[in-house]
Amino acid sequence: SWDVDDLEKMVRIEKTPAIDAIVEASQGQGTILVSGHLGNWEIAIALLASKYFDGVSVIQARQRNFILDKYIADMRRRWGIEIIYSRGAVKHALTSISRKRLLGLLPDQDGGKRGVFVPFLGRMASTQVGAATLHLRSRSSMIFGGCVRIGQFKYRGFLIPVNIDSSLKLNRENVQSVTAKFTAELEQLIRQYPEQYLWMHRRWKTPFLGP
Repeated sequence: SWDVDDLEKMVRIEKTPAIDAIVEASQGQGTILVSGHLGNWEIAIALLASKYFDGVSVIQARQRNFILDKYIADMRRRWGIEIIYSRGAVKHALTSISRKRLLGLLPDQDGGKRGVFVPFLGRMASTQVGAATLHLRSRSSMIFGGCVRIGQFKYRGFLIPVNIDSSLKLNRENVQSVTAKFTAELEQLIRQYPEQYLWMHRRWKTPFLGP
C-alpha cells in the first residue's frame, strides 16, 4: 500500500557531493550499486528506483519456493525494477548497464571455490565475484549503499562512492581488490548495526587455506 511519498517520509538518504555527481551522470551511463543483507535493502532500492534513477535492475537468485520467488519479484517490479536472475546473469547485466540503468547486487554471500577471499569481520571470507567482474568489464561507476532502521518505520540510507582506478584490467587480482573495497564498507556498517545483519548466511562456509 506504500507510495513514493511514504518512502520519502520513512527514508533519509545521506549522500556526498560525489554521489550527487554520479546520480546526475547516471542518465548518460550505467551504474553498479552494491549492498549487503543489512537493514532494509528492499525499501532502499524501491526509493532509488522511484526517485533517483531512471531505470533500475537487480540481480537475484531464483528461490526454490515458487510462491516466495514470485512474491519477491512482484514486490520489486511494482516499483519498476527489472529482475535479472543470477543464472546466466552476466550477459543480461551488461545489457542493463549499456542501457544506462542502475544495477543492484547483494554480493555478501559465500562464493565457494569460484569466489575471491577478502577480509570480512576479522576472517577471510570467500565472496561472490559478480559485482567486481561487471564493474571491471563495463568500467561503470560503482556505489556502495546501505539502509538501516533507526526507529519505527524510520530508516537512514547511505550512498558511498567506491573509488577504483578506471584503468584496472579484468583479472582475478583486481576482482579481489574491488571486492575487498566494497566489502570493507559493508563491514563498517555491520560493526555499527550488528543486530540488523542477516547472520543466517554462512559467510565463512568455504574454508580459507591460505595465500
